[in-house]
Amino acid sequence: MNRQRNGSATIGVYDGEYCGSFHIELALTCMRLPYEVFGDEDVLGSRFGEAFSVLIFGAGHVFDSPTALGGAVGKQRIGDLVGEGRNYIGICAGAYLALLDGPKGLALARHELYHPQAGNIFQGFLSVEHPDGSGREFPLWYQNGPVLSRATHGVVARFSTKQAHEADTCSKGASLTASDFSDRPAAVATEYGNGRCVLLSAHPELGALGIPGYISLTEHWMQENFPEERQAHPNRVPVGRSRRCFLDNVGELGLSAQVRGPQWSMLRELIGGALEEPDETI
Repeated sequence: MNRQRNGSATIGVYDGEYCGSFHIELALTCMRLPYEVFGDEDVLGSRFGEAFSVLIFGAGHVFDSPTALGGAVGKQRIGDLVGEGRNYIGICAGAYLALLDGPKGLALARHELYHPQAGNIFQGFLSVEHPDGSGREFPLWYQNGPVLSRATHGVVARFSTKQAHEADTCSKGASLTASDFSDRPAAVATEYGNGRCVLLSAHPELGALGIPGYISLTEHWMQENFPEERQAHPNRVPVGRSRRCFLDNVGELGLSAQVRGPQWSMLRELIGGALEEPDETI
């Protein structure tokens, strides 16, 4: 499963039972940042993680599984790597994973959850205040991620007090509305040993497109390039041969504007300064 891009990998991106890596791979590929994908069995390798400066855990679902992340031994290895000095970035499910105690979670951070991880909390765009303190706001796609107490420590960015996308059609039956997120933490950061744990409720890796935008983009591309696979996997990200082709030809998909957008610039800043700046973007 290991796959390196653009030279020696310094970012480890998890793709396994808990979280999927596709949208993170796409963002990192467009930003020309080096990464390596790892799965549940890889975590048990004797030299796992030695080249990583950052570990990213993205969207998915945290559930009870004896094999996810290689079980208790693998989860301890993740904790050890962060404690030794790696940055952990958890997005949505990846944030839950860091917050929850064992045996389900990693217990890397302590933050009070305002809403439990159950059911449909909210799906749609929420406005986020840029963490640079400029007062700028931009939309991030949110889909059932951790809802943190307003008094949470270590806040990096907050949801805006004004939500431009209150009436989102994906939010039917949701426990919360957009206004419930007003001034709540959208991203938090705490120390764990010698490392740093950054947790995001919403999805900067999706850029300004959100899930609906990506479904539209990938379905159109799949229909033109892999129609049989598209029929077999409707409304899903590319898999198998189409996935490899999609990432190899990402420059043709009109995503260059996302590189300059605040969503991906925020993600780059949170990844940290351990990576060299790329010479150019796709």
